[in-house]
Amino acid sequence: PLAKKWVLFLLLSACILPFSSKAQNAKYLVLLKDKTGTTFTTDKPEAFLSKRSVERRMRQGIKVSTRDLPVNPTYVAQIRQTGAKVWYTSRWLNAVLVEGTAAQLTAIRSLAFVSGVEFNRPLANARLSAKNQSQVTNRKFGEEAFSYGPSQNQIQMLGADKMHDQGFNGKGMLIGICDGGFANSDKNPALKTIFAENRVVSTYDFVKKETSVYEDDSHGNNVFSIMASFQEGSLIGPAYGASFTLLRTEDGASETRLEEANWLFAAEYADSLGVDVINTSLGYSEFDNPADDYTYADMNGKTALITRAADLAAGVGMVVVVSAGNEGSSPWKYISAPADGDSVLAIAAVNSAKIAASFSSYGPSSDGRVKPDVAAQGQATVYSNLN
Repeated sequence: PLAKKWVLFLLLSACILPFSSKAQNAKYLVLLKDKTGTTFTTDKPEAFLSKRSVERRMRQGIKVSTRDLPVNPTYVAQIRQTGAKVWYTSRWLNAVLVEGTAAQLTAIRSLAFVSGVEFNRPLANARLSAKNQSQVTNRKFGEEAFSYGPSQNQIQMLGADKMHDQGFNGKGMLIGICDGGFANSDKNPALKTIFAENRVVSTYDFVKKETSVYEDDSHGNNVFSIMASFQEGSLIGPAYGASFTLLRTEDGASETRLEEANWLFAAEYADSLGVDVINTSLGYSEFDNPADDYTYADMNGKTALITRAADLAAGVGMVVVVSAGNEGSSPWKYISAPADGDSVLAIAAVNSAKIAASFSSYGPSSDGRVKPDVAAQGQATVYSNLN
């Protein structure tokens, strides 16, 4: 997050459970060979990055590279000519998310500038079968002295109260939250100050391809409220002075690799805005289609799509904070992607007595690195939810 001093104050553990889906038209992440012929150049980054994004790189000595260049528009146009629908493009992976038939995919693969398809299989299907949709189950997150009320323990555990006393509350920082939805956050009294001061600078739903995020799952609202609330005597978040962008990447009615791609697109969007910190309380290991499941060996920091995306996000100067996972009591047990990333902060959960929560996922990564990196209160955590 912000300065490394108080990066730990944004840490959360949360649970998004897997869901089922049925196949219709499929979505594929098409990989391109190059960016030859693009109209964008690294010496004019203002054409595709915000001033804030460029300044963040400059502060950290990170140069704008060809990886930052947008996908060649001509290539995208030729993909559209096959009849497939283009959803998003990825600068970092030089890829295009398409939805189409098997025949259209064959036509796309034949294009000279296409190098292949991520995982060589569909990421997900275009529509979900209503009878197979499950209900989302959320696990509770679990200048002057403030009255923190019931939230005092989770604040004091990490020393956020002392940082507040010194004037550190996130002011001037832009935080991106990638989650499953922010139901009623715009009406949540605990977040009233954020909205009154117009500090939600943007919102986007990468699942539905729309700007509204306030009518879907409430998990993101829970995360947001822990982080940003200001309601004296009740709930005060460590980053109550920050600005935010709220990004929906998780589809609560399914569990597919498409959601990993959504996270990639959201991270690139966050980068272009100049986001300083990305928080995500999501983790992936098992999917609706068992053929897509990762193994513990895949938790090596370089296999899962979302892990690679998270490390790329860190590489352009954003601090990426992720939950270790909620599989400690399950047969899987281990951390889930992207907690295995070598450049992300993976956060375990403890209870109010600083004892490890039974559901919190275990490390290390499969290649032997210490994970999780740190712990924060993730059990019986105080948050505000209108649902």
